[in-house]
Amino acid sequence: MYEGANEILAVNKSGTAHDQSHGKWIPNRVYDYLKEKYPTWKWPKDQIIPFLLASSWTQDLRPVMYEVGTEERSGYFHSFGEFEIEKDGVTKVVTRAIVEEADGQLSVIDVDKIKFTK
Repeated sequence: MYEGANEILAVNKSGTAHDQSHGKWIPNRVYDYLKEKYPTWKWPKDQIIPFLLASSWTQDLRPVMYEVGTEERSGYFHSFGEFEIEKDGVTKVVTRAIVEEADGQLSVIDVDKIKFTK
């Protein structure tokens, strides 16, 4: 995918990253368009292009604790990302943390819900 002459992200048919696009978020309008144009491709439900990590890679990531509802979980911090959120017809950009859960899935967590443990 390009914006002008600049590649902004690249995705394989399997939904995995290509050309260092791991962890990038696919904007809502782009995601909807791609799902419609390429219905046989596998698209990540959370709109984040997944990392394919070997479990040993997490040793280089910072451990975090985070809340999901009233449950506290542990995981590994990947990066911060900016996400478009639409509420009541108004779109705003918010910063969220991308965290790898124990099962290897990536989650987008409110920044005020995470605590770095190292």
